[in-house]
Amino acid sequence: IGIITAFIAGSQAIVSKEVKKVLAYSTVSQLGYMMTALGVAGLAADFIIGYVAGVFHLMSHAMFKAALFLSAGAIIHACESRFMTDMGGLREDMPITFWATLLASLSLMGFPFLFSGFWSKDMILESTLLANQYLIFLLAAISAIITSFYSIRMIGIIFFGEKSHHLKELEKEGHHIHEAPKIMWVPYALLVCGTILFGLIGPFAKSWLEETFHEYLGETIIFSKFGSATSEEILSLIVPIISVIALAIGAIPSYFIYVKRSIDIKGIMERKPFLNSIREFLYN
Repeated sequence: IGIITAFIAGSQAIVSKEVKKVLAYSTVSQLGYMMTALGVAGLAADFIIGYVAGVFHLMSHAMFKAALFLSAGAIIHACESRFMTDMGGLREDMPITFWATLLASLSLMGFPFLFSGFWSKDMILESTLLANQYLIFLLAAISAIITSFYSIRMIGIIFFGEKSHHLKELEKEGHHIHEAPKIMWVPYALLVCGTILFGLIGPFAKSWLEETFHEYLGETIIFSKFGSATSEEILSLIVPIISVIALAIGAIPSYFIYVKRSIDIKGIMERKPFLNSIREFLYN
């Protein structure tokens, strides 16, 4: 249930036109990740890894997603619209919000080493392999690809390209798009600093959580009979590599479509009705 939730909610975030809907579907998807970790914990010999992964991702997600929702509020306030198609080219007018949104999105995507999202998401992937749940691992990796795709899509549509017709009309009416006031951007800037700090101490936070869970749960929970034969040391090398590959598979095409604008996605959709049908299906 957890991994299906992560996959389906992520697929809805890919096609949503509203910035807060993208983030809301993303939240549901990440909650699915957390529940996946709790679920596979009962199928692994080292059940603590699954529990720690779920709680670690809950803590990590709380910071970067709060930052994203607050920055989305500032963007909606500035643009007087919740639709991403009414935005565009905002990175010069709202540089602080741009960097805060970008950095928080990188944590959501699980950008390696510097952000809390990398460590917590990797731990969830690791827990699925420790439980020998390879199908769930595959779906989790695909969901990571989807997460990278919709995160870059959101950044590209809002902050890159030309300003939308809506923004140009607002400027004609004398409403100049500008950075959010300090009372708005300081909170999400602090949250972004928090997710970076959490990322830098990620391995230590992971070890502390494991020790805490072992101390309080080690004697109260019976070990599962589905013990994993896979070495944790090997997984600690394999999982980050797979995680980075998944990030690249999702982020690179999204970058060329929505940031670089070198791929005409509308033209492709017109030439490939099947792809447009899939988009309509996900949207509805």
